[in-house]
Amino acid sequence: MVARPFEKLKEEAAEAKRAGDVVRCCIPFCPKPSMVSAGVGFDAYYCEYHRAKIARHGHAEYPSIKGKDLRPYTETAQRWIKTELKAGNVGLQYALSATGGLMATAGRAPSADEIKHWSAEQKAKACFARLREAGVSPERIMAAHMAVTAYLADDIWTPQTRDYHRVQTSKAVHRMASGDHKRYEYPVAKREA
Repeated sequence: MVARPFEKLKEEAAEAKRAGDVVRCCIPFCPKPSMVSAGVGFDAYYCEYHRAKIARHGHAEYPSIKGKDLRPYTETAQRWIKTELKAGNVGLQYALSATGGLMATAGRAPSADEIKHWSAEQKAKACFARLREAGVSPERIMAAHMAVTAYLADDIWTPQTRDYHRVQTSKAVHRMASGDHKRYEYPVAKREA
């Protein structure tokens, strides 16, 4: 899919607004107009609320997988990885060493404030650097990916789209080293007894 230039999208939105076309959000029972019809963006299918939900969860109607629901799958995946490594699974060893290589070559771990306007590739490297700094092993990252895949295969009601799978995997991995924690030392005056 070829991305249309910003100016062309702007012209199309202005033309639709002049014509008085009001397109509703494509989610059933959502009364809000699409972003183009409301004049707040370029999405002709979703309202601003559902577009934000897609960005947050990977799907407009279905929420993210809870950590407590994913935990049994993660524990099973970790046991499987441990067993396969003992058995000498070369493919798994290669995948884990590749993940470890990404973590080792990611550079420094910047704070969350620094990466706001970075490209997706730079943000991914920063994520691997944060995981490395937090001491997360490649086995845990692989287990999180396998857990999300198994969960989605078991639950027939969850969306089976690639975007939902990617967002849920990245959220599960991000939980391992999320946040920006700093400690400050303050001098304390000694009391005389």
